[in-house]
Amino acid sequence: MDSMDQVPVSGTAPVVGVDPVRAPLLVATDLVKAYPGTRALDGASFSLAENEIHTLVGSNGAGKSTLVSVICGRTQADSGSLTIGGRPVDFGARNYLAANSIGYVSQEGSLDVESTAYENVFLARERTRRGLISYKTMLRAAQELADEYEFDLDLRRSVRSLSPSERKIVEILRALSLRPKVLVLDEPTAALPKPDIDHLLAIMKGLSKSTSIVFISHYMNEIFGVSDRITVMRDGKDVSVQAVTDTSEDQLVAEMVGPQAMKKHQGLEQATRRSGGADGETVLSTTALATKDGRVVNANLSVAKGEIVGLFGMVGAGKSELLEALYGLRPLGDGELVIGGQPSATGSWSVRRAIARGLALVPEDRLKNALVAAESASWNLAAPHWRRRSGLFARLRSLEGSLAQKASTLVTIRGELISQPLSNLSGGNKQKVSVTRWLVTDESPDVLLLDEPTQGLDVVAREEIYALIRALAEQGTSVVLSSSDLAEALTVCDRLYVMRAGETVPVPDDLRTREHVLLTAINDTTNEEGRHE
Repeated sequence: MDSMDQVPVSGTAPVVGVDPVRAPLLVATDLVKAYPGTRALDGASFSLAENEIHTLVGSNGAGKSTLVSVICGRTQADSGSLTIGGRPVDFGARNYLAANSIGYVSQEGSLDVESTAYENVFLARERTRRGLISYKTMLRAAQELADEYEFDLDLRRSVRSLSPSERKIVEILRALSLRPKVLVLDEPTAALPKPDIDHLLAIMKGLSKSTSIVFISHYMNEIFGVSDRITVMRDGKDVSVQAVTDTSEDQLVAEMVGPQAMKKHQGLEQATRRSGGADGETVLSTTALATKDGRVVNANLSVAKGEIVGLFGMVGAGKSELLEALYGLRPLGDGELVIGGQPSATGSWSVRRAIARGLALVPEDRLKNALVAAESASWNLAAPHWRRRSGLFARLRSLEGSLAQKASTLVTIRGELISQPLSNLSGGNKQKVSVTRWLVTDESPDVLLLDEPTQGLDVVAREEIYALIRALAEQGTSVVLSSSDLAEALTVCDRLYVMRAGETVPVPDDLRTREHVLLTAINDTTNEEGRHE
């Protein structure tokens, strides 16, 4: 189909899962969306009542993001119907979101990085004065909006200079600026620190008195903290709709993954609970390491062979910057870097030298810094290895196929998705590609640097990644895992450092508690608390 105008919008099919108490505001019925080799939506139905928070849950690839993308006019469905306020939606409307009073915060983000934050708040809806764009008017209106919802952000900064969490705040402000009747939030908390998460959830509760909210999250504390109803999706279908008071975490997980996958989930859960560090030789160490830009000022770190070392800290504490410095992406200043027992010249440290010394990085922002969305998953898996496997085009295609096969043995990615453009994959499957692309050859890295590796993953996918990390460590690969998820850092890592204002602080084993780690992270620097606990 070339246009959503071809989708039947009669609304005559039976309404599924409508709240019997509240009037339905938005109703989607029997939506189908197929891509070559897979059906992202396979007859999915969904209803949103007036003034409710309705949460969509499901494993990565279940169809959640595709469903809300259809609702928000970003994806053309092949068939099905959608009504808002009892009327068929006008998919051809100019400025579709504003015309249908829908605010949308997407999973991957859609900001113009060359513009300022306040310009993005009113992107494609620029405020004018006497027929000309009024930047002063837009800045004032954006600042008033930020003040109203108590977001502290310099809106005059360019989006390019903002952190992932700050960019997400800009997207949230853009959605709120529409004063929407329907607010769609696709994993809005994934890149946010705990204080901003709590703040956003409080805003959602307040807004639900006058606004209907569609919420997607993988975090059970958020789901049970704000939801009125929950729809579970699996394989492109809605498999259950229930009030939050009528279900439990275990029941949701069982419905999300299905009975067969539930057995695998339980096995992976056990695998991630194994403990024990490594006693091998030190493969990487830093002494008073600093970066020239001042984001890292005093990093003292040691990593043994086969050890998982954690870096926990708040947003902006320097975790990502330290990993980027170790990988050669951020120029080093003072201090010492030793890899494999050999000192490295910090003044000439580079990505090429880091790779040659056995380091690999999985960055936090996968689409900006790791993957090419327009290319296939198999292409992205092979890209880091082309230099080592130079040859004819046909040989490169063969390489893509063999590496894709290896990736499918490491994590769960359906075979038909491997040849798809990466943009067609769910956020969780994109992350799996980002993590496994360094692990699909016999030349696995000596030290794997992981920056927020489970961000945006469902509970089963997270445990897959944890089990993979533990297996790598047992095979001798050293892992440095940067995380703002305190439970993750405490559970997965053999040893733990807190990153605070560009400095590392070791956490003694006998003080490895949530309270001590949080106190160390916030001491004298910030009142923020840790990520999802």
